[in-house]
Amino acid sequence: MLWACFHIKELRVGTSFVEFVIDSGSNSSFFAFGDSIKFAIPKRGKRDSLMPIGGTSLDLHKLPEFDLVLEDAAGDALRLKVEGFCAAFGNKKSQSAINQAKAIPSILGLDFLRKHKLRLFVDAYKKEAYLEKD
Repeated sequence: MLWACFHIKELRVGTSFVEFVIDSGSNSSFFAFGDSIKFAIPKRGKRDSLMPIGGTSLDLHKLPEFDLVLEDAAGDALRLKVEGFCAAFGNKKSQSAINQAKAIPSILGLDFLRKHKLRLFVDAYKKEAYLEKD
């Protein structure tokens, strides 16, 4: 899990903290449906893509450029300009499908790591993981 701070001025989403799962098996990065609701991120027009995930599917809507701030182990901030990031929204009507979609976390995938020249290091034996910026 990785905590980050973000602000989407164009959508009037104030400075907020979000918890991401870094998923090296995913080529899509997005704010989860639950986080989209929590931060009042509005849907903008038609969906940009449909993502089947965890037995359900999510509508992904692209967001305008925004700032995302990560903090390193020394407490220094790494500020990134994020483009092409999506917000996920549930597209099913049943309560069980909505609950299932809300259980999916916000994801930082390989697309995000590559675009921002970040390397993920994992040491399973020491139970630690960290990112490095090129």
